[in-house]
Amino acid sequence: MKKFLFRITTLILVFLFAAFLGELYMRIVLKNELNANGIGPATAEFNSRYVQLNSKGQRDCEHEYENKEKKIRIVGIGDSYHFGAGIKNINDLYFMKLASELNEKFDSSFEIINISKGGWNIAKYYQMLTTEGIKYSPDFVILGIVFNDIETPDMYSQFTPLKLFFISDRVEWFLRNNSYLYYSIESRITRIYDTYFRKTDYVGLLVSQYNDNSPVFKGFIEYFDKISEFCKSRNIKLITVLLPCIAQRDEDMKIMNKCVLQIKNKVENKTDIIFDANTIFLGCDYRKYSVSEYDMHPNEAANKEIADSLYPAVLPVFERAAVRRKSVQIP
Repeated sequence: MKKFLFRITTLILVFLFAAFLGELYMRIVLKNELNANGIGPATAEFNSRYVQLNSKGQRDCEHEYENKEKKIRIVGIGDSYHFGAGIKNINDLYFMKLASELNEKFDSSFEIINISKGGWNIAKYYQMLTTEGIKYSPDFVILGIVFNDIETPDMYSQFTPLKLFFISDRVEWFLRNNSYLYYSIESRITRIYDTYFRKTDYVGLLVSQYNDNSPVFKGFIEYFDKISEFCKSRNIKLITVLLPCIAQRDEDMKIMNKCVLQIKNKVENKTDIIFDANTIFLGCDYRKYSVSEYDMHPNEAANKEIADSLYPAVLPVFERAAVRRKSVQIP
């Protein structure tokens, strides 16, 4: 009996020591592996270090609802692309850079307010614009549209990580976001399953919805129409930016870009300005413009490219607004 207990104890200690070494090794190997789904210990540490929220839960500085300084207000609304997934400094986001350039040219006449959050879709954009964004009395809305904005909660739920062990969801969540070893095992097994065993992949499921007969696509256009009508009824200029679909395979980028073109064709007459940023990145090296190998969100370099290309396209409308505001303020 003593020998049996000794062997069991020895096995447990060896297992724990091996797990400890594995954790240390994975912390070195995966320390910069940010995950596009917002999971994993590296992502959690990144968010803890760089993501700061204001009192309203927005990734931005504090803004009062009342426009006391009588600035030209721009509300930015979108999903994780606008929230700045994988971006250390929110001033490196394309619309923040745009506002900075406008303020340099027009003597600090503009105020940008970011009310975006990861995981939102077109329905959430409309909800937050009409309940929160409108409180700032914006003159402009910059709406960031991404390929997966047609996604519904039911569609996304099909692609959650595989459950590896018979443990509670809370324990599983804790291990996924705190243990590099657990995250590495879970993410790699999930990736293998998605590649070889899942009947359809995430991109394929979304692509299948991009047609006029799809209730999902129809619903997307209906919500865009609501946003457009809401802005028009309040004399708010709507600037729609079709954000880039960066992917490891150029073929995937082309497929997603075709889908985004369908959005453009449907909505270009319902927005004051529409800018397609996808054309900038076709054929690009994804490693230059993505946050990491496993996170295809646009990085700082990609945001700069978007800002530099967007600026001349929107300058005339902002210039008219600045001149108009200045003439009103002259006593």
